[in-house]
Amino acid sequence: MRDRNTRLCGDATVMRRHPLPHIVASMVLAVLLIPALSVAQEQVPEPSPEPSQGLGDIQFEGISDSLADKIRPALSIARLTKSQRKKISAARLAFLVRRSEEELRLALMPLGYYDARITVTTEQTDNGTDVRVQVDAGAPTLVRELVLRIDGEAQSDRVVQRALSKFKPGVGKRFVDERYETGKRGISRALAERGYFDATLVQHEVRITRAEHAADIDLGWNSGPRYTLGPVRFEGSQLRTGLLAALTPWQVGDAYRQSELTTLQNRLVGLDYFAMVAVQPLPEQAQDGAMPVQATLTPAKRDVYSMGLSFGTDSGAGVNLGAERRWLNDRGHKLKAELDWAQRKRSFATQYRIPAFARFDGWYTLNANLREEDFGAFDNSRTIEVAANRNARFGEWGATAGVWGQQQSFSAPDAPRTISTVWYPELSVQTVRARDPINPRRGWSLSAKVRGNSSALGSDVSFLQGHVLAKWITPLASDTRLLLRGELGATRTNSLAALPPNLRFFAGGDQSIRGFGYNEVGVGINGVAALGGKHLAVTSAEVDHYFGKRWGMAAFVDAGDAFNDPSAIALAVGAGLGLRWRSPVGPVRLDLAHGFNSQEQAWRIHLRIGPDL
Repeated sequence: MRDRNTRLCGDATVMRRHPLPHIVASMVLAVLLIPALSVAQEQVPEPSPEPSQGLGDIQFEGISDSLADKIRPALSIARLTKSQRKKISAARLAFLVRRSEEELRLALMPLGYYDARITVTTEQTDNGTDVRVQVDAGAPTLVRELVLRIDGEAQSDRVVQRALSKFKPGVGKRFVDERYETGKRGISRALAERGYFDATLVQHEVRITRAEHAADIDLGWNSGPRYTLGPVRFEGSQLRTGLLAALTPWQVGDAYRQSELTTLQNRLVGLDYFAMVAVQPLPEQAQDGAMPVQATLTPAKRDVYSMGLSFGTDSGAGVNLGAERRWLNDRGHKLKAELDWAQRKRSFATQYRIPAFARFDGWYTLNANLREEDFGAFDNSRTIEVAANRNARFGEWGATAGVWGQQQSFSAPDAPRTISTVWYPELSVQTVRARDPINPRRGWSLSAKVRGNSSALGSDVSFLQGHVLAKWITPLASDTRLLLRGELGATRTNSLAALPPNLRFFAGGDQSIRGFGYNEVGVGINGVAALGGKHLAVTSAEVDHYFGKRWGMAAFVDAGDAFNDPSAIALAVGAGLGLRWRSPVGPVRLDLAHGFNSQEQAWRIHLRIGPDL
């Protein structure tokens, strides 16, 4: 170290000792080199700019657009962002183009094309480097042989065998990996839903013969034993366990079916006692083939208050107030009160409900209502009403049986005010059949009721009455539907004048004959106020077309009458156009309709919100 430092220091000392000769030499050298460097700079040409190597369009040829859309994501160059496409280097682009053939070949195999020939070329354009992909997919690989079998108890299970018969792809169909996997999952799901929790896939083989474009499928399951349904454990409930246990749709020891758990969950959700409901089996706790079930429940908000504004072309503008206690005690009793105050219809209703789950899923209900209504020839009709009924469900049908009592005060033009007291038993049934009950594309509904009593049993008037309302929806095209509605009613009475107006039949309004006012049609029209009739017949036909998911238009014709004598029926006819909007709470219908029974009738606007069925 000492010698090195000394040597470096000596050199520095030498430079300091003789500075002038070195400086002069450096200046002379610079003068001699400057002209040479200038000549050299003039002789070296400037580099010409390279053409743009950004990625342009990617075009497929030789295959359909739908197939191209399926395999395009497999290309690495197709997954580049806009910024990456613009800045990609020539070397990187060449590398991705070279690997494109293999990427596409692998992407076509799961779609059933195992013998594809692919050529990828590039072309320089003003937009960059375009990539052209020529694809010859070749003959598709078809299923030549399909062997499906299930050993174990599921051999005789018709539901599982039906799932086997629906397996895709079938013989002669193109072998597509996604369909094959979906078919396998469908059978495994059917086994699980029927309680074969120990089922295993013991054979799963697919043999592809490229030269023959054939696929041979061999699948086999061992179902093992079928589990049975055990007791339900309710956790988190604020109600008595015995009350909810009555909702269980199975008996302990019944064969396991997932649909039974779904039924229990739907029943618990429909009670509105709970904010969250989760029903699930407990396979790890099964004993001797019995599967216990747990229902985990979270109580909902106990008290609910509501307030809102309303408007209907039949009732006018109004306000709604409501209060409900979802459970009064651990027996699940409910209490609700509602005030509906509108221009032409005012009511105050109270309802007390008691669970009735033991034999049929339903409720005992007590009602007390006050109602004031203007319609037809009757202004300021006042009704006091009480009722006690029991409802229940039988499969997809709902039924209600009860007793109603009412006292109604009403007066017709040029007639003294009448007070009529009636009580009567009533039986009604209803059903709605549609996959989507809010916005159905196809479906139907039916409601029917019969009621009546005799003056010998305490009513001021004897009567027997039946009423049926049916609706039917069917598609005409992908975005077009036909909606049909029919309504029939008939009454037998010894005194129509003594029958309260709300037990007579009327027509006209948003849900009856559009183009006419609410309850305007009924034994009196063309300037004569409607008094209501013994019988009713109304029909409607409508075609609606949606231009997207939300908005649509409709054209409709309504016709009908409320009458006393079938030989004197005079149809009231209304027609018009409407605007449709699928809102989150159901369809909104705004209709412009005109009645055609007199020249004095004007156009009417009808507004209604609610499900089609």
